[in-house]
Amino acid sequence: MLKYASIFMILLGAVLTFESKISAQTDKKCCDFLNKAQWDNVTHIWNEKMFYKRRFYSLFYFPLNMHNNIEQSFRRLDRKGFLKKDGLFLIGNQGFFGGYFYIEITDYEMNMPREYISGKFISRYYQGQSYKEAKLWHEDMKQYLTSHNYPVNEFYTYYATCPECMKKFNMIQAVIFARIE
Repeated sequence: MLKYASIFMILLGAVLTFESKISAQTDKKCCDFLNKAQWDNVTHIWNEKMFYKRRFYSLFYFPLNMHNNIEQSFRRLDRKGFLKKDGLFLIGNQGFFGGYFYIEITDYEMNMPREYISGKFISRYYQGQSYKEAKLWHEDMKQYLTSHNYPVNEFYTYYATCPECMKKFNMIQAVIFARIE
């Protein structure tokens, strides 16, 4: 299943460019460095954490409409003032033919696709030089969960580095959240 994940991660790099453009437009720093201690091997309890949810389609993990969906979503949410400052942007539930992305929000409109995520999660911090390494990170997370007798079921990945910052600093940071309850 993760065989094609590296292709997906390469294409995701191009998609995250819009998030950095939003940061530049609002005079925020682009892609602050994460504090590893805040994210690595940390348990999180989410109680109805609110996300804008949008589906993207793929063909054998190759995203078909993801870039446009993310760009439109960030633009719409920013225009309405719903983006949470320093909120999470997650990729989750990816399969052969599609998946979902989640953007943390502070407010919503009626009929706006959203999801409230609750549960107990453990996060692991990863740092590398390419989005291609995501496949290895997911494998590492599975091994970690198995070695600690946690179930291996639902993952959400937070990519904290945009492609421009990845090139500038020759580094990418990501956090994988795994539902453990």
